[in-house]
Amino acid sequence: MEAADIRRLRELEDENRRLKPMYADLSSENRALKRCDRKKALKPAAKRELAATLQAEHGLSELRLVPQPTDAERFHRKIQSQLP
Repeated sequence: MEAADIRRLRELEDENRRLKPMYADLSSENRALKRCDRKKALKPAAKRELAATLQAEHGLSELRLVPQPTDAERFHRKIQSQLP
């Protein structure tokens, strides 16, 4: 191996070391969110209870638990707000 190869190998190992914890966090969140079926209609009280459970057990933020609007929904709201 040449010096350039060794340097590149060390860079890749450092990147791998940084990415492993990020992947672990995301996969943990993914498993937790799969536990709840987001499409299933829940009453507000049940949603709050589920959110509290996921926050306590998995340390997920409230922002992560709230479904974010899609681009199409944002566009639709923008158009609707501009109509007379």
